[in-house]
Amino acid sequence: MRQPYLDRVVLGKKTIESRFSRNRQSPYGVVRAGDLILLKESSGPILAVATVQRSEFHALASEADTRVLIHRHRDALCLDGAFIELKASSRFASLFFLGEVVEAGPLSVIKTDRRSWVRLTGKNAVPSL
Repeated sequence: MRQPYLDRVVLGKKTIESRFSRNRQSPYGVVRAGDLILLKESSGPILAVATVQRSEFHALASEADTRVLIHRHRDALCLDGAFIELKASSRFASLFFLGEVVEAGPLSVIKTDRRSWVRLTGKNAVPSL
């Protein structure tokens, strides 16, 4: 996660984490209430853990739909104008309404692929907060 968004989550200003994309891809349709999100600084360590209270997934038919969704949640998303313009052509949106956020780092992680979202299950799952 890039700054300043990570700091905004930790400080409680940004209460919805989001992913907007042109293609249906993870985490779309995957993250559920009760899941934990490890908040990793882009190219850096894990700095916090957040609990998902609720998730919403939206298929967006047009740029207007994307802008309406962002506008509806603008305060909780804490997005800047440049980001909104960059993501206006998205066709899929994942919204994660965050509950408790706990600073947990820095924790190093060995991750060599370029995926921004990795789902951990079974023996790889993280214990609850």
